[in-house]
Amino acid sequence: MERLFCAMAALPFIVIGKGMWEVRNFKITKYQIDTNKDIGDLDGKKIMLISDLHNCEYGKNNEKLFKAIDEVNPDYIMVAGDLVVGSTKYDTDIALHFINTIAKKYEVFYANGNHEQRMRENRHIYGTKYRKFIRSFDKSIHILNNYSYDINDKVRVTGFVAHNRFFSKFKLPEMKRRYIIKRIKKRDRSKYNILIAHSPEYFETYKNWGADLVLSGHNHGGIVRLPFIGGVISPQYKIFDRYDRGVFAKDSTKMILSAGLGSHTINFRFNNRPEIVVFTINSSFKEWLL
Repeated sequence: MERLFCAMAALPFIVIGKGMWEVRNFKITKYQIDTNKDIGDLDGKKIMLISDLHNCEYGKNNEKLFKAIDEVNPDYIMVAGDLVVGSTKYDTDIALHFINTIAKKYEVFYANGNHEQRMRENRHIYGTKYRKFIRSFDKSIHILNNYSYDINDKVRVTGFVAHNRFFSKFKLPEMKRRYIIKRIKKRDRSKYNILIAHSPEYFETYKNWGADLVLSGHNHGGIVRLPFIGGVISPQYKIFDRYDRGVFAKDSTKMILSAGLGSHTINFRFNNRPEIVVFTINSSFKEWLL
């Protein structure tokens, strides 16, 4: 009985200690996405998904993060927003150093998360902070805030940025397909469409728009993850949100949802290490064509 009591008394300290270790030690998660579409020379290329850095650093000047990226040596890096914390208390120096450093070695695609969008929409609070931030990006970075870029003649990458009201707490507004079309136009049916969209909550709408692959973040893996259940709470305070981290599918559309690299407000994770996602898209088009 005494041993049980000691074990129970030690449990909170074990949980807190593990959680504090996790927020400082990221991992690399790998996925393979299959498609029957022709994606040209993107077939088998290494693509890295980074989201939700939130001004966090791994080692001095993020040296551990840069080392891990270099070891993977991706062909492309997709950044799904929230490099910063959208608050007047924080600057953007860490985020700018990070994205401009990786842009010197890799082809980088970027779209705003809700924290950047918050700064963009609320100039009465943030002044010119967002404009200075985005204008400080290396010129080689593809800033896809409701714009598209063709990687080759078969694959198009589009960054979809919703208004900040679609990130409201507790109850999210409905998002219709026509809202997406108004912001990024219709998808090109002749191409494989990759959609960088920060929030995973509107996956059904992204599918209806015509995305083949969605790249998201935002939900931080659910902050605390329970075995067999998954993430406990989302940034919208949604309990046991089905979209926490991993790969999801609706019909032929797939979504890779990163648990993100950083945290804010609640600087804690449990059973939910920060992550860099690396994936390949493998096409069976040539096989069935033959």
